[in-house]
Amino acid sequence: MKKKIISGLCFLLFIFFICVYIFFFSGKFSVSKIQILGTLHSLTKNEIISMAKIDMTKNIYLLNSNEIKENIEKETYVEKAVVTKKFPREINIFITERTPVASIPIKRGGYVIIDENAKAIKIVQDIKNVKKPILKGIEIKDVKLQDIIQISGSVKANDNSNSETDENIRNLTKFIKQISALNFLDNISYMELKKLDDITLTTKSGILVKFGDINNSEYKCKLLNKILIDLTTKGKNSGTVDMRFNADPVYRSEER
Repeated sequence: MKKKIISGLCFLLFIFFICVYIFFFSGKFSVSKIQILGTLHSLTKNEIISMAKIDMTKNIYLLNSNEIKENIEKETYVEKAVVTKKFPREINIFITERTPVASIPIKRGGYVIIDENAKAIKIVQDIKNVKKPILKGIEIKDVKLQDIIQISGSVKANDNSNSETDENIRNLTKFIKQISALNFLDNISYMELKKLDDITLTTKSGILVKFGDINNSEYKCKLLNKILIDLTTKGKNSGTVDMRFNADPVYRSEER
């Protein structure tokens, strides 16, 4: 009786291992589809699939989701990747991209492209490849991709004050976010930020904006957006908009 029970258990165990082998190693559950989700601007689906380095011949349940995630997040344009497996043979990858919003000249040459949080995304040498606007008047101290830029020089009041530098970075990113949210950042060619209490902007059409300080910047940005739209409607592509004083902005045309 015991021999029959043992034989039966051995047979069941054998069947179990056969099933396990078929399930994991037969190739019947290898990846057949990779779905890329999320809104992409800088990267293509094929580029993300290439970054993921997924072995399409391997059983989907033997693939390490965290490893795939880490492979993708090495790309500087990727802020976050979420990898999930969908039965029986599909992998879904949801991508959150960093959006390039501006570029800053580097002292040793080239430009660093940053996102709205002042994180370094990419370093380029050719000005044709920069993301406008170019932020002038800022000295880059350290550049490490995917980290917040480190600034030095006259943009801060005291070179020995880390808290002052941090405050300048916070103010800078806040200002960039406000402009970006109004969808006219792409119309700006240059931003002069040497003094955060005396900012100037130059539009792609050539209009100089004397923005002043960053106090009440959200209101000023919204107002500036309306002014630039109005000037464009009227065919005004040059001149100066002065917003430095606690009064209505003044537009001066260069036409004679």
